[in-house]
Amino acid sequence: MSLPSLVDLCIQAAASSCYWTVQRRSLERLPEDAANKLLELLLDRQGGIQGGGRGGAVPLRPASLELFRYCATRVILRGAAVTTEWLAALAGFRHLDTLHLTGCCKINAAALQALILPRSGSSLPSSPTSIPSLATKQQLKLGSRWGASPDEGGTFSASAGPSEVSPPPSTPPRTSLVIAASAATCLRHLDLSGCSQVRDDALPLLAHLTHLQSLSISETSVQGPGLSALTALTGITRLQAGGLKSVCDEAWVGLLSGLTALCHLELWGSDAGSGANGGEQLLLLLAAGLPHLRHLNAAWTPLATLPALPGLQVLDMRHCQLREVWWPAGQPSQMALRQLLLKGAILSGPAAVTDPESPMGLASLIR
Repeated sequence: MSLPSLVDLCIQAAASSCYWTVQRRSLERLPEDAANKLLELLLDRQGGIQGGGRGGAVPLRPASLELFRYCATRVILRGAAVTTEWLAALAGFRHLDTLHLTGCCKINAAALQALILPRSGSSLPSSPTSIPSLATKQQLKLGSRWGASPDEGGTFSASAGPSEVSPPPSTPPRTSLVIAASAATCLRHLDLSGCSQVRDDALPLLAHLTHLQSLSISETSVQGPGLSALTALTGITRLQAGGLKSVCDEAWVGLLSGLTALCHLELWGSDAGSGANGGEQLLLLLAAGLPHLRHLNAAWTPLATLPALPGLQVLDMRHCQLREVWWPAGQPSQMALRQLLLKGAILSGPAAVTDPESPMGLASLIR
């Protein structure tokens, strides 16, 4: 049995304390791994963002996130309680790399705008210690001595002292600070899966996340016309867009033609393959337009042609009605395929031919 490390013990003790919200000066210098673990543990122990779930005495609020503004790189929020206020609080995170908003049904275009394009009027502190955090102001009344200890009643008393420290003369204008600290400058991984209020009007906002490497919009309410806005994300390597039932070949081709760096693509549950000639245009794009594609999930789609792309390592065609196998080179060739998922698939026509010499039969793929 492995024993918890000293860091883990310290994080657990900090999360269990009812005074953790006043440790701002310590959190500023907290290593990112410890900060991520502490924030995740607080969200769990405090019963998530609604508070009071598993023994937590202090429910977490949007203002509480400011304690982690300068150290946390990963934030995981879930559920209906996540609103625009939460994303506005995250806009000031200086090093936010990964953001999961799975199943946040109140997140919409307005909420994403508060995260990605915060208003210039919402000023940010010029340095971690120049202005007391909003969380501290709302929850506790602190004086100028940050090291004050709680009294017998467990509260902190304010003491007279100088006013807020002014930023140094070299500090950039507040408007530039808003832009520099927004998620658009650092966010690389964004998960919006299950956010049912995210529609096509939110996609142009995501185009501002120019450093994005992975994006999940699975099971959102995206219909297709707005997908072309995501072509600005030229550096994206992983796109999960499953469950978008109304998105057809035309919309997929318009999007994927600009995402040439894709390695992982999920189209499951969409209308991919419903275009002319069994989705011929989409198949040609997958073969010639995505040279780095290694993982393709086209399960539960109308795609009737299995694309035998030489670079594919994982191909998911579950619950598809397959009629033929398509080799871009015109004949069977060596593939890098490691995993082929066909559970629930129906084979008919040339695809059902058992002769391994038939180029359109499935046997030629798995021989």
